[in-house]
Amino acid sequence: MDVLRERELKESLERQLMDETRTRMLWQKRLQKERKARRRLQEQLELEMKRRAQLEDALRGGNDVVPRELDLDRKSKPGDQQKLEPQPEVPKQGSPSPQPQHHQLHHHGQHQQQQQLQQQHQQQHQQQQQQQQLQQQKHQQTSPVPDRERQSPAVLDSRASYYKNSVLFGGAS
Repeated sequence: MDVLRERELKESLERQLMDETRTRMLWQKRLQKERKARRRLQEQLELEMKRRAQLEDALRGGNDVVPRELDLDRKSKPGDQQKLEPQPEVPKQGSPSPQPQHHQLHHHGQHQQQQQLQQQHQQQHQQQQQQQQLQQQKHQQTSPVPDRERQSPAVLDSRASYYKNSVLFGGAS
């Protein structure tokens, strides 16, 4: 009897050990995947921060960054693990000055600012409309006059002009 119990105990412990090793392996694989994903996201974040810093410097006029280098960063796929290093620009003797490129960046920056201002304006407009609707709803709820008895301003204006021009309600001249 003791031998059977020991054998069952041994088998259950072995199964438990196998289950624990499986779960441990699964956790390790999951951890490795998450680490890889984290590294990939960190690299993308660094690239994005670098690109943003270059754009901000270019917009401030701190240095002349070639727009096509920035476009390469923008066009790079998220799955790509290659880091695109900006190559130093060597001015050619016959080429025009970098002024037009800086002007393009400046124009691009103005365009972005204009878009941001338009978005802010639209948001403010939507907020104002929402506030007006809320005020109208509150006014309708708190108004002592029911909707069926409420009259439009056009009707009130026409009554005022009627009584104003009426012989009966006119003053003695």
